[in-house]
Amino acid sequence: GRFAWNFWQQRVRLENLTLRGLEPADRTPLAHIARIDIGLNFRTLLQRRRLDLHEPTITQPEFHIVVYPDGTTNIPSPEKSESSPIELETSIQNFNVLLGSAILNERRINVDLSLTNLAALLDYHPDREVLETHVSWDGVLDRSPDVRLPIPYMLSADVDYTRETLVVHRMTLSS
Repeated sequence: GRFAWNFWQQRVRLENLTLRGLEPADRTPLAHIARIDIGLNFRTLLQRRRLDLHEPTITQPEFHIVVYPDGTTNIPSPEKSESSPIELETSIQNFNVLLGSAILNERRINVDLSLTNLAALLDYHPDREVLETHVSWDGVLDRSPDVRLPIPYMLSADVDYTRETLVVHRMTLSS
């Protein structure tokens, strides 16, 4: 992969990023992303320990997710750590995914989406190996314009991720 950043424009770019999961080394990786562009407010990061991201755009992501019969996946759990977590407040404005696709148990799903008002609260409990998540956003699922119109929607969810298993406690999706 490649990493570039422009301090004056407050932009970061990652290219050709591959993420391996729990799949065997000779299998397709969990994710490959052609490019990630992120606007980053360095001042708030250094002064207030707040991560302000604007217009993060992920271009051509491909996720290869396998759900096994016992409910586990090829998504790894975070490793146990004895160090204390870094406390960092985060805000994200206008998150975009372009030309994306996901392969879920060998079925391809093409994805283009835009998110606004993204809010997430993540809390990892290393003693129980559980990542508790509350996430919400307003979004538009963009589908092929010659086939169907885009779908605006709102999502809010409380989800736990533990030991390669996703547990949805509450999810509200409206359109």
